[in-house]
Amino acid sequence: MADGPMQVPSHGHDAFRRALPAQLGLVGRRIDALRAHGWDINGLCLLDQDARRLGELGGQHGLEASLLATWKPSVRSQAPASAPRACPTTGTARPWRRRPSAWPRPPPRPDPNCSAPRPSATPTASNHPPAATGGAGPAMPPRRSRLCHVRPRPTHRRCWSRPIRATRWTRRTMPRPVHRPPHRTPAPPRTVPRATAAMPRHRPPPPSDNGNRAAAEPVDTPRVYHLTDGSGLGCEIDQAMEGAGWEIEVLADAEELQELLAALPPNLVVIDAAFVEGLEEIGAVLRATRQRTGVRIPLAAIVEVDELTTRLSARRAGVDSLLIDPPGVEPVLEALRALLAPSSESPFRVLIVEDDASQALFAESILRNASMETEVVDDPFDVLPALERFAPDMVLMDLHMPGCNGMELTSLIRDDERFLNLPIVFLSGEADQDVQFEALDAGGDDFIAKPVRPRHLISAVQNRVRRARALAQREHTGTIPAPAPGAPTTGLTDRGNLMAQAQSRLEAARTQPANAGGMLFLEVEGGAQLRDRLGLSTLEQLLSQAAIVIETRLGPKALICRFGDASFLALAPDGTDDALLQTGQAVRHALSAYAFEANDRPLRLRFSVGAASLAHEFDDAGELLNAAERCCRKARGSERGVEVFQPEQNPDAAREAALLQRIRDGIDGQGFELVFQPIVAVQGGDDAQYQTLLRMREPDGRLMPAGELIPVAMRANLMLAVDRWVVDTALEMLRDAAHANRQTRLFVPQAIDTLREDGQAAWLVDRLAAAGVPGSALVLELRADDVVVHQQSIDALCHTLSDAGVGLCLARFELGEQTRTLLERLPLAYVKLGSKYLEANSAQDVRDELRVLIDEAHRHNLQVIGHRVEDAQSAATLWMSGIDFIQGNLVQRADAATTFDFQSAVL
Repeated sequence: MADGPMQVPSHGHDAFRRALPAQLGLVGRRIDALRAHGWDINGLCLLDQDARRLGELGGQHGLEASLLATWKPSVRSQAPASAPRACPTTGTARPWRRRPSAWPRPPPRPDPNCSAPRPSATPTASNHPPAATGGAGPAMPPRRSRLCHVRPRPTHRRCWSRPIRATRWTRRTMPRPVHRPPHRTPAPPRTVPRATAAMPRHRPPPPSDNGNRAAAEPVDTPRVYHLTDGSGLGCEIDQAMEGAGWEIEVLADAEELQELLAALPPNLVVIDAAFVEGLEEIGAVLRATRQRTGVRIPLAAIVEVDELTTRLSARRAGVDSLLIDPPGVEPVLEALRALLAPSSESPFRVLIVEDDASQALFAESILRNASMETEVVDDPFDVLPALERFAPDMVLMDLHMPGCNGMELTSLIRDDERFLNLPIVFLSGEADQDVQFEALDAGGDDFIAKPVRPRHLISAVQNRVRRARALAQREHTGTIPAPAPGAPTTGLTDRGNLMAQAQSRLEAARTQPANAGGMLFLEVEGGAQLRDRLGLSTLEQLLSQAAIVIETRLGPKALICRFGDASFLALAPDGTDDALLQTGQAVRHALSAYAFEANDRPLRLRFSVGAASLAHEFDDAGELLNAAERCCRKARGSERGVEVFQPEQNPDAAREAALLQRIRDGIDGQGFELVFQPIVAVQGGDDAQYQTLLRMREPDGRLMPAGELIPVAMRANLMLAVDRWVVDTALEMLRDAAHANRQTRLFVPQAIDTLREDGQAAWLVDRLAAAGVPGSALVLELRADDVVVHQQSIDALCHTLSDAGVGLCLARFELGEQTRTLLERLPLAYVKLGSKYLEANSAQDVRDELRVLIDEAHRHNLQVIGHRVEDAQSAATLWMSGIDFIQGNLVQRADAATTFDFQSAVL
């Protein structure tokens, strides 16, 4: 029935008085429920317990007389004329164990499981009270027997009724006639007496004769569990649901709701804002109830403030509708009706093209168990007719088939304009990545490698079909369709709509350039490696989580869509360069700090962000997109990870041209210089080792740092020549030091593109031999971010150089899942810490991570270097963490001489 057990404070007169009105209201609701649904023994027992409890506590607080004065008139006024007489001892209604003869009995039906003879359907005076003779209801003779509960045998109801379709009794309406299909001609049913006013209002409905049809029809009287603290909005929602004829269970305790969910599943659960903290625990219990019953039980939550943590908790709890600070009752009731409405979405239709019968049966059984319609075609030449006949939402195709392979068949399908946008996903055991990309280039939308887990296959298929249906509906209606009730939403739009909005805003910006907005391009670093390591379905789950973080951080005015396999596009309302930089940094920080989950394990993702303002004079949205994407690529190589587009100015172009010419002169031996900074052992030592730093002498005598000239050299494709000049100059210096009996080691930075050049390893080995310098005197320094992306292409080079004795050092190293693999797979000798570990006032979690990093490096026999150390406090922090070497201005500024006294150096 409507409410849980009564909870009244037993201590404190004032507390009892404050709680008394709510408990009297609880008793009133119980009486209303008994009047509406029939008087049953369980409800009367609860009513009797409440009355006794209130009476006892009222007597303790001196309110017994006033309670009796309130209780007795309310019972008399609430009891209907047809209700059973009140018990003189308890004040509760006394139900008859046998029903009156005025209540009609349905014709009996023999039960094959019931061995007792069928009872007579004719009432007699010996087993029924006399029928009513007046309008006051049936005359009930007094009985002396005590009330008792009797548990009937399981087949008891079958002996007294036949399995007709349930009629749902409501307060004001009679049941609607059941529509039966015309082609079914069952035998004429036996006559059932017509319902009268004396019949009880509540009867448990028998099982439906058609489970599918019952699932497709809306619930006439939904049962709703409402967890509320009794606030104003909560009371208004309860009144609105009661007015709609819904059966409400009002609860004030989260534990009570969890117990009730485990015992009796409802049709809907509503959680008020006061209980949002326990949302995940409630969601776990509801998830178990859904799995046990196999029924979709929607969950709605009401919150007062839109916060990222609240959205994440709601997503983890499986909330179907999150209502943020609703203005009134009507939006809430409309959302609840949408959750209770049956889904009108037709089943997904998948065409499976597979010549291996066992593999086809495997895929078909998995998708059919997920309520999808499938058809298997084992001959590639039968696919086109099957597409016209079956009209699938997606094609799941093998790659290698006799007569016509998957790539050729995909090209034939794409030649037909009707199937141009039909999703085609390859399911194959092909491990060659080049072949996989060829299949995608032929027109495939995705590639799933065998073996694949069933849930991963289902997730990939559902994701593709939902996107295709949403796109088809948008093209048909010209608008973005609303998600189906109960479907998870991310707030993303599609790429076509976002690009159309960008083009429209660009045209408006030509006349009103002030704050026209901007575009953000966000990409997961190492997305291809994540896909290979985790799989497509897991990567999609991670990107869905990232979409929520991005949407929450950018706000409701931003427009966001997926772009590619591991990137996002967004149109931000504030498009100034400074605002885009701050927005990009905020989004990137939120994504980096968020604990993603992959296969029930935490995972950290790093994003690069590129931004471009619409105020710049782009010709179209495509040029705007290209600018944002280029900035994103540039951001991968920067410390902050965010780059904002800056248009080229004529003065800068002239300056860059002059700088480019000086770089070419430096390569030829005129203008480039090397300076050196000592790398000192924390525990002391005699080894002389320096960091080499490139400088270029300007006409005014100033030395230009490498950070200014390297970007220009990269744009002009001159990095190979620059890096080779640095190596040659360093080897000459090492040769001179060896002749002077000074054992010296130099750390030489190299660009990743230089090392990926064909023949670079052989060139380095040859130059070492020509200079007569041992390989141990040279350490090549690589950026860890670049190595993560290009690990496979430089793996052979690293092992070749290691065999020659050349040391390898990873610079800007930060601990993570991807960088850990580098420590294990590459023949490294040193790591240089990332900038976040070098701050003097770093957070405790960063310092703890630094200790873990150093321990991990030492476990792999690597030495750790802290560079750019400027003050003693930073040096002390690094020293206490167990670092091996320190480099920076604290030790000595960079200088052209290599005369630092390592033996006397004390930190």
